[in-house]
Amino acid sequence: MQDHITPLTGRNSHTQNIVFIWRFAECQQNKATYHLVIAHTENEARSMLPNLSLVFTARIRVGVTHA
Repeated sequence: MQDHITPLTGRNSHTQNIVFIWRFAECQQNKATYHLVIAHTENEARSMLPNLSLVFTARIRVGVTHA
């Protein structure tokens, strides 16, 4: 599954503290279970849910405020 990682724009000193809520679906038979993880990258988020067959469904930036 390493070939199917959603790219994250480059991290540098200004973006290294940005975190996202990553949402994955685990599909089994006729139902889907959704998992939410807070992490910097998709790889980091997937590593928190080992041994699950997951489908990426959303990346939501945390801490964004709009004026």
